[in-house]
Amino acid sequence: MSDTKFSNSELKVQAIARRRANAQLMRVPWSRFRKAYDKYPRWQALALWIQAVSAAQDSVPSWLIDDLRKRCPGFIEHEATSHGPKVTALNLLEWVHNHEFASAKRQGWLDALAFYGVRHLRSECALAYWEHCENQWAKRRPDRFPTFEAWRRQAQNMRPCDKIGYRDLGKAVEKYLDWEALALWLRPLLASDVKLPRRVISELERKCPGALGAQNSGSRRTDIENAKIWKNLVKWGRVHCQLQAGKEGWPDLLLQQARSHPLRVRVMSYGKHWAREQPRTGARSYPSFREWLQIAQRRLSQKRIRIATNRPGTITLDDLRGELGLSRAASQCLVELQPTTILQALRICGVGRKTATRLFALGLLTDPEGLRSRGLTLADLRVK
Repeated sequence: MSDTKFSNSELKVQAIARRRANAQLMRVPWSRFRKAYDKYPRWQALALWIQAVSAAQDSVPSWLIDDLRKRCPGFIEHEATSHGPKVTALNLLEWVHNHEFASAKRQGWLDALAFYGVRHLRSECALAYWEHCENQWAKRRPDRFPTFEAWRRQAQNMRPCDKIGYRDLGKAVEKYLDWEALALWLRPLLASDVKLPRRVISELERKCPGALGAQNSGSRRTDIENAKIWKNLVKWGRVHCQLQAGKEGWPDLLLQQARSHPLRVRVMSYGKHWAREQPRTGARSYPSFREWLQIAQRRLSQKRIRIATNRPGTITLDDLRGELGLSRAASQCLVELQPTTILQALRICGVGRKTATRLFALGLLTDPEGLRSRGLTLADLRVK
């Protein structure tokens, strides 16, 4: 992994690009973004392979042109390969953006995809191997250049440092992000004296054994006891998620990769919203960690939600899948009737406050009556 030093002006440009990417990232459902995000490194690697081979031969060879004609129909016909390897690679990425990721461009989140796509660990692998090939092939041109598939396999074996490979680094990043999300999920409960719900205790003991310490009962807790639980949780994360990195000298690398992951942006954003909104609903409606994470992944930006205040999105069965306590009949009614407010949803037989609150968090319902901050009355349920 490169240790490039950036000037202040370059860092400012990066900061602007990151803010723009984050704004776009929060306007697209995570499942849709994730599919494109996982595809992007392959195209990034293809462009780097083309650049490495063409630079070594001082031109784009005929066999590479034939390969591109099969992989990217229409690209070569509009590309002047005499421009040079770097220009050809850049033009290929532009072609990929316009064809393979046309929906991202049309829907306004292509900048986010490109920003985080090049920071994907598999893209980092390809970039590191491209630098290696550029240096080696400049000294001695290989008798036979590798195919793209062979080149890409070799790229996956690159190591960002002596102690860990990219695959293991990816697993460490996922583990760190999961622990960080768990802390955000739990934080509001530890900022109050309410009893920990049994399901929360079970989840915490399963994912972070020993984090509760002696404070593992469902009784009310003092601020000091809450602080102890939080300290134990932080300690557990450091031991299980950061200890190996610290011992082997790559803690900065772990944190850098975690902070460059698009899922963290979404989870941190929802964590702030959760800390503000959850105290109003209390512990009784506290979601499981899995449910919380699903909402964090699907929740759109506040700008999108404000737009949805006037015209909410369409409720689909996918939005309701996995909702505990919601019958099939109630799900069908929600899809067929398409309520636009929490009150309208609660008037449907079998739909509870938990489901309505979740649909609100997804931007699919509004709350003009303010039911999230008060109880439901008989007058509310009376259909006018």
